[in-house]
Amino acid sequence: MKIFKILNNKTSKRAFTLLEVMTAVFVATVGLIGVFIVIQNLSTYTSSSKDRLVASYLAQEGMEIIRNIRDTNWLEPPTNYWDEGLNYPRDCTCCYSGCEVDYTAPTVLDPALSYSNQYLKIDSNGFYSYSPGTDTKFKRKITITAPATLECPLDNCLLVKVSVTWLGGKVEALENLYNWQEE
Repeated sequence: MKIFKILNNKTSKRAFTLLEVMTAVFVATVGLIGVFIVIQNLSTYTSSSKDRLVASYLAQEGMEIIRNIRDTNWLEPPTNYWDEGLNYPRDCTCCYSGCEVDYTAPTVLDPALSYSNQYLKIDSNGFYSYSPGTDTKFKRKITITAPATLECPLDNCLLVKVSVTWLGGKVEALENLYNWQEE
């Protein structure tokens, strides 16, 4: 014979107390706030990483422009010096205090290229330069010195420093540029 227990209607229904509801709402709220904070931080870090990546490429481009000027000097008639347009004549202060050069400039001796703290612009093709285009947040300063150290001997080496700055960050690249055709 089966025994059935009939429960009282009042004891079979359980209700949440006010304390349980408040605890559940608090836990859910803390969880949602945490998720929103993580999403906001990821958005900020993504933007910062993008700016740092663009600045790194702009610094690399600045270094390539200087290398291109040096390499062009080697291809010209033998009367040209390897550092013409960079540090020649030897008494020039060409880029000692900084200059602004983009891929359209054949040399850095032009006084108009001296550093004036202007923003790089981006054209409709996505190229950065100082010619007409839309202003960006980036500034690039190229400094060229002849340090005359053991690693960088005078007359055969130049120290090139490219700094790209923007609000909230800075990227720098340093390189010794050698006259590797010296005999």
